Amino acid sequence: MIEVPTHKTSQVEDASQSDLQQVAEPRIPLFSRDIFPSKIVLSAEDLNEFARLVVEANERAKRIEYANLAMENFDSPEHALKSVNDFMPVEYSYKAKNGNSVDGVGIPKTGDHSFPEELLSFFISNATFGERATKIRPLNTVEVFFGFEKPTLKLNLLTLPSNPTENRSVININGRDEDWVISTADRISEFLRKKRAFRPIIHGSGTYDYFLYLAFLPVIIWLYYRYAGGAFSTGLMPSRYF
Repeated sequence: MIEVPTHKTSQVEDASQSDLQQVAEPRIPLFSRDIFPSKIVLSAEDLNEFARLVVEANERAKRIEYANLAMENFDSPEHALKSVNDFMPVEYSYKAKNGNSVDGVGIPKTGDHSFPEELLSFFISNATFGERATKIRPLNTVEVFFGFEKPTLKLNLLTLPSNPTENRSVININGRDEDWVISTADRISEFLRKKRAFRPIIHGSGTYDYFLYLAFLPVIIWLYYRYAGGAFSTGLMPSRYF
């Protein structure tokens, strides 16, 4: 199931790379904030609300982008504004538990009956479209990845018990405008704070692994007793302790 984006690469043809690169300052981020979401529970409505938050941040980023354009490269202010709008849509993608992947532009229609009940991941960004179409990134970007995969009931002896339950969710906010970076990070952090849920102690560092060890210990003992010659039933003890 693929949702066809409403924006196409051809829409930014009239905004050439040289036009968009003619800004007052280089396109190297000076400020960045990284957020690692944890202990949150998100519904379909929450994802819709979060996407609106990203779109609002992108509208502020568009105004900064427009203010830094070299206007002599455009036929009119309207032409410059259209170029920025075509260059900086918000793209999203998500993968459902049933294996379907959906890509789209703007805000996902989470209220539709076709929206999956369970997701494995959700990604949203204001940078991917422009970078793919023109090979340059906007001055101020936000990229979000939510991973919803649950830990597997499988013993992994290569994982250190001191590690917490794996969580790949991350939010990267980068830009040339410090106020934009800080305000965007604050608004996202506030949203996540409101969605925080009780986190069972089982997801703390090492606890989940120890839980699995204890859960499977009776099975291991039974298998050893069943197939290792009944050593436990004979009462045999080693002749020497080391």
